[in-house]
Amino acid sequence: IAGRWLAAGPALVLVTRGEAGASALFPGGRITVEAPAVEVADTVGAGDAFMSGTLHALAAHGLLGPDARDRLHAVDRGTVADVLRHAVASAAVTVSRAGANPPGPDELREALGVN
Repeated sequence: IAGRWLAAGPALVLVTRGEAGASALFPGGRITVEAPAVEVADTVGAGDAFMSGTLHALAAHGLLGPDARDRLHAVDRGTVADVLRHAVASAAVTVSRAGANPPGPDELREALGVN
């Protein structure tokens, strides 16, 4: 199904896989990123946190908005992997605590192992 969606025209198709991480299909292929092991407290907000992590990373790479459309369609594997890592890390932090409580910037950097 994700392959059919990609063939219909979007630059990226993201598929969440819960504790197994997430996959991205894009014109350059397919990438899968594993989820970090966390003790799940509550899954409420995981999808929203995944999407906010995705948007945050796309913005950081200058890939949002109508002027970025061509760049997004030509995105490289490393950038897609980085976007997925941000999305999965954001969701992992969120499910590790009660309520729909996504990570702040410092928590996301810590989850990514970036200081």
